[in-house]
Amino acid sequence: MQVFTVDTLRHRLDDILDIAESEEVLIARDSGDNLMLVTEAGWRALQEMAHLLATSLNDERLQQSLQQLRAEYLNRHETK
Repeated sequence: MQVFTVDTLRHRLDDILDIAESEEVLIARDSGDNLMLVTEAGWRALQEMAHLLATSLNDERLQQSLQQLRAEYLNRHETK
């Protein structure tokens, strides 16, 4: 993650937007209320993850699925 001030953002907007296409950019504000620049795809992925983990039941199911995938992956590689 790269960090820029608002003044730098004003002067280097095009450069900073190019950077934001490949990584998160934090805009540091004097008020302390910082802002993040992320791609739309990155934002949507974060929103989806927040939705999936919003309830303990969903979280539990996802954790079980991950454990199952890990076990299957390890079994496949141990038998080779």
